[in-house]
Amino acid sequence: RTGHGTFVLCNAEVVESSRNEKAREGCMSVPDLTGDVKRASRIVVRGALPGTGEVVTVTTDAFEARALQHEIDHCAGLLFLDRAAGAHAIYARKTYL
Repeated sequence: RTGHGTFVLCNAEVVESSRNEKAREGCMSVPDLTGDVKRASRIVVRGALPGTGEVVTVTTDAFEARALQHEIDHCAGLLFLDRAAGAHAIYARKTYL
């Protein structure tokens, strides 16, 4: 599984995607809920580096691909709830301890 560590991209956009998979997501913007969301498990993202403006592409998969799509959605004003299949795919967050 790919892991690029911490990085910042400006105006990031997904330019290629494949292998859609459904998985549970949560978000600090909606702390009491989680939901099943279908997202690509392999993506290529293009964006600019802050400061220099150099355009770079990032190819990633698995959790990092899901996280990038989740954050790019935030920039477009979307939450994971907007991507869930419907009310049947949204759940109360479970608390352990």
